[in-house]
Amino acid sequence: MAAPIIRGTKQPQQIGSRILSSPANGTVTVEEWVAGQSDLDGYTKAAILAGKKVEYTKTTGFARAAVTSAGFGGETRDIVPIVSWQLITTQTNKDIKESPRVLALDKEGLQRVLQLAKDFKDGIPLPPNINFSLNDDYTVLFSLIIHGVTSYAINSHVIRRTVNVPIDGVGVAGGLAMPGPLSDAVSSIPVNGPNDGARFKWGWRKTGSQFVVAANNRVEISVEWALASWALLLYAGADISSPYPA
Repeated sequence: MAAPIIRGTKQPQQIGSRILSSPANGTVTVEEWVAGQSDLDGYTKAAILAGKKVEYTKTTGFARAAVTSAGFGGETRDIVPIVSWQLITTQTNKDIKESPRVLALDKEGLQRVLQLAKDFKDGIPLPPNINFSLNDDYTVLFSLIIHGVTSYAINSHVIRRTVNVPIDGVGVAGGLAMPGPLSDAVSSIPVNGPNDGARFKWGWRKTGSQFVVAANNRVEISVEWALASWALLLYAGADISSPYPA
């Protein structure tokens, strides 16, 4: 029996395609073809030789094939990473004497306030010439100390990036750009510590990473960066980036 003519031709015709995704194979494309049996025989043989997966159905004088063009038989497939970003903000306490406004006070005046506060707590009478009606930084600091305030809260920021990829796609885990809304939030964080560039540098520093191999041949890679004022005596300036982690 002669091969039938389908849509005016005996040649293989693509009648549809599907894009599928699975944890084991990533993203693959499946094309569906129909033709007269002899013509599709040649096409499917070429696809198999090219390392593609072929599902072939034959009837008398007619054939249908589904050809998977990536993800099987050694064919290079698309690797689609699943990426999540987190900006985590917590509060930590620092000594009240480390506050930028306190550090800006005259050292002699600061020492006098600290000594007066200590004397007050020890029951030693204060000098009569102290004017507690003043609202300057020295008087406010004295009032805070004698009322038991020894620390102040600051925001600490950590960025965590988690990438989930097939085990053979680890190479794409780096160099993934931060999404726009997150980068806007990051760039709006104010400098909250010394940043003279000589002794201290304000910025993001990589502080840890985690590499987990799952049972479905995928890998999850997490990296964290912390934002702080880093002492250049202890940390390399090249490892600190601003305003975004690198």
